[in-house]
Amino acid sequence: MNSNFNRNKNPGNYSQKPQSAGNDKISSLFPVPDNQKKLLGNPNCNFSLYSPRMIEWKTERGELKADTENIPNLKNKADKLFATSDVRKEIERKQEKQKSYMNFLKSQGIQTFSIAAKTVSPFITGLGSGHPTETGMILDRNIGIPYIPASSVKGVLRLAHAINIADGRTEIPESELEKYFGTSDQKQKNKYRGQFVFLDAYPAEVPNLKVDIMNPHYSSYYSGNGNVQPVETESPNPIKFLAVQQGTKFVFNCAFIPLKNDDEFPILTETETKEIESMFSTAFEKVGFGGKTSIGYGRFERVNGIAETSQHSQPKTVKKEDLTAGEYEAMIIDLDKRRASIFFEIAKTKDKAVLRNCNAKILSAYKKKDKVRVKIDGKTNNVGDYNVMQILSKL
Repeated sequence: MNSNFNRNKNPGNYSQKPQSAGNDKISSLFPVPDNQKKLLGNPNCNFSLYSPRMIEWKTERGELKADTENIPNLKNKADKLFATSDVRKEIERKQEKQKSYMNFLKSQGIQTFSIAAKTVSPFITGLGSGHPTETGMILDRNIGIPYIPASSVKGVLRLAHAINIADGRTEIPESELEKYFGTSDQKQKNKYRGQFVFLDAYPAEVPNLKVDIMNPHYSSYYSGNGNVQPVETESPNPIKFLAVQQGTKFVFNCAFIPLKNDDEFPILTETETKEIESMFSTAFEKVGFGGKTSIGYGRFERVNGIAETSQHSQPKTVKKEDLTAGEYEAMIIDLDKRRASIFFEIAKTKDKAVLRNCNAKILSAYKKKDKVRVKIDGKTNNVGDYNVMQILSKL
């Protein structure tokens, strides 16, 4: 590791500024090597890499601590990184991949739900997760944007369902929750998965962050310094953190996959569909997602209704072999030079297809919205996209 740590905001100057009288705060300290700081300053850096590393540190009461006053600088950096075309494209790609997976499940006769909802209050997920300031948030490791992990979505929906069926009870038997959410007690003899399966919930657009403040009043008491008692004379200690602004649209994708019965997936009854609808309503309006929900954070409102398969009749099963091997007209919907891939939409059926391992010559010969003739092998990948063998010609 390079021993030259950055000790102030001027790159290349590693000397520590003199400590001012009566204040034990030292000059800004970024405890990362020179080469890392240079890489993290790249205009296309991933914010999930930048956020926990480029935090200024200070000494306070003789201890070295991360400085939350640096949080506005993180917000400004996030604004710049999120504004890049790469982030916008990756968000679109993430939504398209999840949509393709939902379509694949539907083609197998499985009922799916896609719900768009926007935040009506600030939203923060994973407050304190693995961050030097203990005020971080969960960020996607590849895109660098905030998202809601599938496990969190499941937990909130489980609580929402318990609230809906409580009917005045203070405890809900596990057996009444197992149908949708499976067995949570690992010691239980007969364990099985839940029939409700969730995907991570991602923003449908580039999220806007804001700087928010929490204001603990009894920091000495909570830090466990001796026998100090909480007293009103103690000064508050404002702590800044990042949150997602209200008005940000997220997409929640999930599927109802019953335990197999004679290799068939029965459709939901009308009662079950209403229960699921009610779960989301309670989760959005009463429970909330993420942290600080007890004071109103993480509330959502639905942008549109639940998109689902028919409630009353078994949906038509479209088998993956519907498009046989052969030649088809298609339109290029995206080119990804980094992954050496071209993505298509088949004109006949609107199915998605992909050509991978393209060389630079092929990638430079085409652009988005070009109409072409392609040859497919009649097989699909794990997200339901057809495999293109080659591009035959432009149309």
